[in-house]
Amino acid sequence: MIFKSLTEKHLADHSPASETVRKLITMKRAVAVPLLLAALAPSLAGQAVEYLPTFDSLRSLSLRADSAASLRDVTLVRDSLVFHLDSGTLYFSGTVMGRVIGVAFVGRGSVSVAPAYSIERRELRRVLHDSSTTWAITAAAFLALDSSVTELKHHATGWHPGQESDARHTMDHLLSHVLDGRSKLALDADFLAGILNADTTGYLLARVARPSGADLTFRYDARASEGLAVLHDGREGAAEWPIAAFPIARALSDSEPEEVADPDVRMGPYTVKAVVDPAHDFSSITVFRFTTPRVRTRWVEFQLAEELNADSLGTADGRPVPYFQAPHNGNLWIRLPDGRQPGDTVALRLVDHGALIGTYSLLEGWRRDGPRIAPEVRPDKWLLVRDCSEWYPRYGYSQATDMDLTYRVPQEYQFSSIGRLVDSARSGDTAITHWRTERPTVWACFNVGRMDERHIADPRIPPVVVQMNTEAHKSLDQFLEALTDSGGSVSNLRLLTRADALTDVTGDVANSLSFFTQRFGTPLYSRYYATEVPFDYGQAFPGMIYLSNYTYIGQRNTGAEEVFRSHEMAHQWWGIGIMPAGERDAWLQEGFANFSALWYMQQIMNDTSKFFDQITKWRDDLLRRGPDVAPLGIGFRVANQDHPGDYDLIVYEKGAWVLQMLRNLMLNFRTFNEDGFTATMRDFYMRFRGQKASIRDFERVVEQHSDVPMGWFFDEWVDRSAIPTYTFSWQADTAVNGKTPVHFRVRQEDVPGDFFMPVPVELQFAGNRHVYMHLNVRGPLTEGTLNFPETPTAVFFDPLASVLAKVKTEHWKR
Repeated sequence: MIFKSLTEKHLADHSPASETVRKLITMKRAVAVPLLLAALAPSLAGQAVEYLPTFDSLRSLSLRADSAASLRDVTLVRDSLVFHLDSGTLYFSGTVMGRVIGVAFVGRGSVSVAPAYSIERRELRRVLHDSSTTWAITAAAFLALDSSVTELKHHATGWHPGQESDARHTMDHLLSHVLDGRSKLALDADFLAGILNADTTGYLLARVARPSGADLTFRYDARASEGLAVLHDGREGAAEWPIAAFPIARALSDSEPEEVADPDVRMGPYTVKAVVDPAHDFSSITVFRFTTPRVRTRWVEFQLAEELNADSLGTADGRPVPYFQAPHNGNLWIRLPDGRQPGDTVALRLVDHGALIGTYSLLEGWRRDGPRIAPEVRPDKWLLVRDCSEWYPRYGYSQATDMDLTYRVPQEYQFSSIGRLVDSARSGDTAITHWRTERPTVWACFNVGRMDERHIADPRIPPVVVQMNTEAHKSLDQFLEALTDSGGSVSNLRLLTRADALTDVTGDVANSLSFFTQRFGTPLYSRYYATEVPFDYGQAFPGMIYLSNYTYIGQRNTGAEEVFRSHEMAHQWWGIGIMPAGERDAWLQEGFANFSALWYMQQIMNDTSKFFDQITKWRDDLLRRGPDVAPLGIGFRVANQDHPGDYDLIVYEKGAWVLQMLRNLMLNFRTFNEDGFTATMRDFYMRFRGQKASIRDFERVVEQHSDVPMGWFFDEWVDRSAIPTYTFSWQADTAVNGKTPVHFRVRQEDVPGDFFMPVPVELQFAGNRHVYMHLNVRGPLTEGTLNFPETPTAVFFDPLASVLAKVKTEHWKR
């Protein structure tokens, strides 16, 4: 298999090794393999010229026993991060690439930090259960690429031998959170890049031991948009996660800096030629282009799937380029060619291969739970792309680039990719398709397998292709029929026939695409693919969505399938049509898509009962979780905390709820017209279509359409976590002069004392007549009286799921 993979790639390659390989493949395999490996030796052996010695030197960094000194009353300031070392001993490290980068302190001192945003200050208090952001410390370790070590050395006196175990322990712990010895890879790639590139920019990592409370890590990076971060150890040995992250003061001249403030690499276009052979082996040749703004940038890390092995890396003219590929990760550390000037374009050519394409059987997993059911049924078979995000070399995840993609796959398979299909051909038993992105993209992926296709041509929407693995489903049908006959079930699904499944999926794909186009505006792409994948989740790419095979198998009567399918389609507007500007803005991606899916189910599927069932379930989920939960406004960081389930709970479920509340705040209760909300969503999308946007951008659009300040709403529901409990009561008095006084009382609990929310109230009158109004609830107790021309027969508080709250009622008490 090695011989086959290497020869196939180099036959499609025009590198200097190609001609030698062509001659070798005519020899017998026993002779050819050693010669082939020798022919490729320059490229295969070109790894790790400087990387491994530097990594190993840093990994074994220790404090020098003969390099201790006394220190008294010294302050080290990095923006709003301040270390005050009252008195104690300093221990300096050995050198890495000729630099002393480490120093440890043991003694008395303190550290303080002043987050630039109030949401981050509250997160520190919530997670650390401490009202202060100044903490006493007994030890600290520093790894610095700036002047920190020199500054501390300048204040050192009374040099003497040192034997302090606390200093060694703190430094070792800091190193363990920077480097992974098993994979030979940096957990903090920016720090290792600074070492390899002999960088002297403002970069500081510090680990402090506190006399009370867990140890903390601080990161300062003058070039990052989120230049300061406070990190906390995960439970049970899990990796650190950031409690707070925020810009440094000089970056706040723009209150919403770009996510990539000053990258070492600015990516250009990609050209990828990929092959999936009949045995499902994957190989590719990728030419990727970029510029480096700093001439001293010599080493750069690119992400690459761990399933892929780099065979060769070189410049466009064939010169080998040294690199290191992590054995347990796949990522590439690349030594850039010398002689570059800032702004020069670097074009590199990577040849790789590996087990990117796998096979999967859903039936085999089910059989483990019911081994005696239908043993004669032939297993189903899906192909799957094991890594959808790093199957080509990537630098970060936020730079959009143009891509030219050519795929060669067995002609028996159907295929779909991001981009616009510009050409297709057949060569023997191979199908060759050529795709180009319609606009720069941050994501690229494809799907391949034996699938039937349904083509949708509807004048309301761009062309759509829906793909389904009918052959695999036939095996599942036989098994599920046997399972049903035996009295079993799978996830309470109502089983569908194959025709029903494809019709249902196609209907939701086309109808949701049409609905979102009408509500939000024209989508970005000229053609769409919805393709089946053997996962229990979905995923969206530019012009393409992955749909789980479960959604083709059966139909839950809860509306979950409609929400799932339309959620993935909604990402073409939220997450792809508009990309989140930064870490905090995940709501604009997942919460918006989740609400859009609910809106689709209610409006197009005309199923209000399922809409309220779903949103009530999400409310109950949030209430069960309790108050100690991260706010929606910290975005993607919710996923990094000690409660991994909180990401779905907060960003998806609460995120949808916040839009539902905003929708009903803007609802015209006289006509039940929601044109104001629809116009807001459409304006936001069209204004930022094809760009990045932040939550604050959305807030400004909301304010323009509502014509009132909305900071209070975003502060309560996005930047904070409290959910109110309302206890409502009412009483109608005897009419006076044809007017009936109706008294209202609301007790509000579980939120700050100034919490405010307009809550809808429905009054029912004889003859099935209704009146709706907003009751402005503020503080612990809200009371009021309104006069009506007749006595209501009933009064309902929050009847339309307009506020995320726990609602109780009680009898009126004088």
